[in-house]
Amino acid sequence: MGATQWVTLQADSYEAKVSVATLCAYPDSCLANMVEMELTSCAADPAATHPCIRLDCCEFVAREVVALLRQRDSYSPPTDVRLLRALQQQLDFLGLPGPQVVAGQEVVLVPSYRLESLLDGASWGRHGMYIYSSSTRGWANIAGDQDCRPAKMQANGKAGSGLVCCASTLRAERTGAGQDLAVVVTNSWQDNATALMIDSTLGCKQIRSPLQHTLLVNSAMAAAGGKLYLLGGERHPHALLDAGTPFEVYDPHVNAWHQAQAPQLPGGCISSHALVSNRQEGLLLAIGGYNSDERTALASASPHVLLYDVAGGGWRVDPSGCMYPGVGSETWAAAAVDDHTIMVLGSSSDGTSARNDLLDLRMWRWREGCGLENDMTHNIGLVMYEGRALAVGGRQAYADFNSEGVAMPSATRKVRAYDVATDAWSELPPLPYTGPKAVGVIDACPVAMRLRNALDWLA
Repeated sequence: MGATQWVTLQADSYEAKVSVATLCAYPDSCLANMVEMELTSCAADPAATHPCIRLDCCEFVAREVVALLRQRDSYSPPTDVRLLRALQQQLDFLGLPGPQVVAGQEVVLVPSYRLESLLDGASWGRHGMYIYSSSTRGWANIAGDQDCRPAKMQANGKAGSGLVCCASTLRAERTGAGQDLAVVVTNSWQDNATALMIDSTLGCKQIRSPLQHTLLVNSAMAAAGGKLYLLGGERHPHALLDAGTPFEVYDPHVNAWHQAQAPQLPGGCISSHALVSNRQEGLLLAIGGYNSDERTALASASPHVLLYDVAGGGWRVDPSGCMYPGVGSETWAAAAVDDHTIMVLGSSSDGTSARNDLLDLRMWRWREGCGLENDMTHNIGLVMYEGRALAVGGRQAYADFNSEGVAMPSATRKVRAYDVATDAWSELPPLPYTGPKAVGVIDACPVAMRLRNALDWLA
């Protein structure tokens, strides 16, 4: 390639000199061929002063291309999903590999929950996001100035504080973002118009809220194929929405929600259900909950299993005749416990134990798993972490009453782990709390994600 050692890359007003060795680090790439052609052209043209290649992209994308070429494995991709998408397209054109997924320690993050107690909480302290790591065998409370969430989403140490939310993780392998991203969407009448994205450094930014679901509560959300899917919900009495079950999809590359084909249910709009993707993220399943008939304003327990093909975009009701065996119980959460099995956690009809129903996706057949034998079975959060399903918090189905006839809500801070291989439960360290022991956590929405410098938060 001659004696020339540098080539100028240009895009709009941006230009940078990059060594030939760096540009040709991938000799079979389109970029290496462009460099070789430019060097050959300059060698044959006496008037040429310096080899130059103009990239067909904006200057911001060009800066990232140069940074990736120079930094290689230490390169940290941008968190802006639009810029990341444009970068990936440019890299594909140039024949260069995309940014490596950030190596980080996987933890359980609880970005939203509610506190339950009747005690006066004037001095309970501040409670932020909770983080658990198996390497430290304990929880950290990320509160105060370290908590990036809006104040309205934070538990302030008073009974009932915090918001009911949905949360899911967009995995780096699915989005090309170079890091895992947790998305939290509020899901209560107190606030159902806030959507938050949390990155691998625990930095937050607000994203666009779903259009239809700002008028709904008791919806369910799951991630699949690098996108978020938000289904169903209980309608506000004055909501001007079309009949049927709202179904919205969030694309992080354009920071926008769009409406998708909704399932056609015989009983009306579904709410208070579980929504889960399989391990390969090619299928979505909506299980349990209630069907609300807008004509009669009545709700009935749903026996249906709704199957959505993420690639094909179509719904099936009760595939192969498969229906939910726990109809009539409260359905709280679901998770993909292995490549072929979906776990659905709900409460028994008498509220004294938790149902654990396991669905084999190969045969569309249910089997009964080991239940959670205690009365703290309602409002449980569920997440898969290191091969086990973690049930976070929960409360009694029916309140106890004191001698004066006043209801005494009872909730727990316990975290329990289910191993599908042994069909058994075990206990993990409880959620951290500095206030009265009578306080518990309900409506937790735990997610598993990889954090950069996780030990800094857990120290």
